Formats: sequence, structure tokens, C-alpha cells
Amino acid sequence: GDNNNLVTMSNAAANIFYVPANASVAYPVGSSLSVAQGGTGATSLTGATGSVVLDTPSTLICRAQYSTVSLVQISANTWLVGGDLQ
Repeated sequence: GDNNNLVTMSNAAANIFYVPANASVAYPVGSSLSVAQGGTGATSLTGATGSVVLDTPSTLICRAQYSTVSLVQISANTWLVGGDLQ
């Protein structure tokens, strides 16, 4: 249900968006997920066991409240992440 949709993480405390392994959720290659930090708690992204998340910044933490990032699946268990990260 999250494919091609925005997931808003509206937490006051630090929170984690887990990217599922392909064995758990078989998104087709090319799928896109968008995540927004809606609350004041820092949103981190991490891959579940078996899933690899690739990023260009040094962390996978949203920079601030209302930051938005996108993930694109480039192979069965590999996601490329870009957006407003620290």
C-alpha cells in the first residue's frame, strides 16, 4: 500500500521508517516510496534484515520537520534514497 504514496511519520520522539526486505514485501523493481517527517521527532530510514538502502549523504536521517525523502527500488533488495537528509 505504500508504493507510490507518501508515508508521514508524525511522531514527537525519534522514529524509524523500516524499508522491508523483498521476502517480506515484494515491491516491483522501480517502485517508489516517499517519506516525510511530519513531527518534531527525527525520522531515520533503515533497511530491514536482507534489504540494502543506498544513500548519498552521510546519514539516513531527515534533516528537519517537514523534510521529505524518496526511495526507489533499483533491484530486489536495493533502494536508492535521496532528498532532504542530514
